[in-house]
Amino acid sequence: RYDVVKVLPSRVFACRRVGACYSEDIFGSRPKVDEVVSGFFPWEHDHVLIADIQGILMELRPMQLDDWLAIYDQNVVGSEALSFLSLDMFNNEMPTQRAIQEELDLILKAKLSMKYANR
Repeated sequence: RYDVVKVLPSRVFACRRVGACYSEDIFGSRPKVDEVVSGFFPWEHDHVLIADIQGILMELRPMQLDDWLAIYDQNVVGSEALSFLSLDMFNNEMPTQRAIQEELDLILKAKLSMKYANR
């Protein structure tokens, strides 16, 4: 089971895995996810990123050097087209989870100010 720790944009969730203590033996250990992406610190060994992609729940793991080298070999050396899926979580105006949270905080403060001003 997974408990949601933080809701991120584009139906991505930072979760805490409860149980399945041997899953890292089968699938390998999870690298830490940077606070810029996850929006919180510290990233513990039982934290995971889960994405709801058209109703299918998938665990997201950060790319490692071996992953990037394999993609390079596939695309540049092997001239194969790459298949990928973008979740569009961040953009130039909202480049990090912190920027998104700051924007949400400003909106909430403005709404509260308007609520109290109208009393």
